[in-house]
Amino acid sequence: MEKHSTIVDLGRRAIDSVDAQRKPVAATLENTASALHEHTDRVAGMAHATADGMRATADYVRENDLAGMSGSVGKFVGRYPAQCMIAAAVAGFYVARVIRK
Repeated sequence: MEKHSTIVDLGRRAIDSVDAQRKPVAATLENTASALHEHTDRVAGMAHATADGMRATADYVRENDLAGMSGSVGKFVGRYPAQCMIAAAVAGFYVARVIRK
């Protein structure tokens, strides 16, 4: 009889322990879901901004000839020389990696 009550007590303690963890687990799940929604919203915003930028670039290419684009690029590089050099270096690095593979 004593073994039976010990087993029952162990079972109750296990159930109580699991039951005590429900709320913290639910809170963790809720926090994770909120973080995922927030992250997803940011990623969606960046994707929309990228798509808008690509659309604007497509419009620019459609509306300008090569001479016009060349002049625009020259003006842009003149306004932002350091940023353009960094962008060119990064692009060169990635092109080199793609070619090596």
